[in-house]
Amino acid sequence: MYVGHIMTQAGILFTKLSILVLYHRLFPGRGMRLACISLGVFFILFYTAAVFAVIFQCTPVQATWRLDLDAKCFDFVKVLYAIAAVNIATDIALCLMPIDHFLKLQLPRKQKIVLSVLFMGGGV
Repeated sequence: MYVGHIMTQAGILFTKLSILVLYHRLFPGRGMRLACISLGVFFILFYTAAVFAVIFQCTPVQATWRLDLDAKCFDFVKVLYAIAAVNIATDIALCLMPIDHFLKLQLPRKQKIVLSVLFMGGGV
């Protein structure tokens, strides 16, 4: 479970960074590029902190998996709730970022709506 939490955070980080790289290449506007870079920096900092929170949840670290040691641990469930809240917020942000670009496409209104609904459905 201990290593699983670490790998999960790393997997989420690289997945979100790959989506940002796609947006960075697909949408050439300065605003989108700045948003991708700033959100990417936030992801790297946040998920690095999340990995360190998982690793150092108990002092000494071995007490996380060895229950026979006398240890001081913080409430890890609260950390998981905070990580989940940030994950949900950033998922929504990633889904909403390209909507403005979809609406600017030179397509009939019905196709724009269908494209936006399909994209949001994929986000769900």
